[in-house]
Amino acid sequence: MGSHKELKVWEESMDLVVSVYEALSSFPKRKCMD
Repeated sequence: MGSHKELKVWEESMDLVVSVYEALSSFPKRKCMD
């Protein structure tokens, strides 16, 4: 298992990913990912 510090970094990273995903999902749907 990783240290508590590594776990905190992991949690913050996942929060960032979720925030970015939510921000991007608010844009109009376009086929830019194809």
